[in-house]
Order: sequence, then structure tokens, then C-alpha cells
Amino acid sequence: MKKLPPFEKLRSYLKENGKGFTLEREEMLKVILSMKGTYSAEDFYKAAFKKKAIHDRSTVYRGLSIFADAGFVEVSRLPNGRKDYETKH
Repeated sequence: MKKLPPFEKLRSYLKENGKGFTLEREEMLKVILSMKGTYSAEDFYKAAFKKKAIHDRSTVYRGLSIFADAGFVEVSRLPNGRKDYETKH
């Protein structure tokens, strides 16, 4: 099976799941692909906000969930209820 480039993989996932491919999601994917190591949703928000990819914190939580389901992000649930994220390269 041929491995798709990241943006094609995202488009395919969103189409298969009835979600739209938006400029905001494209910009979020660019930020996700630039993240190194483990990060929190707040770390992601700061990086994305700095790059003008997003403006609202609620977008982060919805977006990270989509990117986790699409296989771009791995989620670790910590005992304190917090979630950490790591980009899958």
C-alpha cells in the first residue's frame, strides 16, 4: 500500500469521515508536523497561535482529536487526567 503525503492523507481521512478540509486544519497540520517530543494541548496552542494557525483554544481540543484519529498524533492519558500528545512521523 502506497504511503500518502501528509496533506493528502489528511484530505482522504476527512473526506472518508464526512469532515471538511479547511485552511485552518491545513495550518494545524503544519504545526503538528513541526512539533518535537511530547507536548500538551497548551503547548500546541501556543505554537499554533504564534504561527497564526488558530485563534481559539477550543479549536485545539477538537483539532487534536481529529489528528489523533487520523493517525498524525499519539495521545497519552496520564493518571491525573491530563493528556499529552506526540507527533507520529
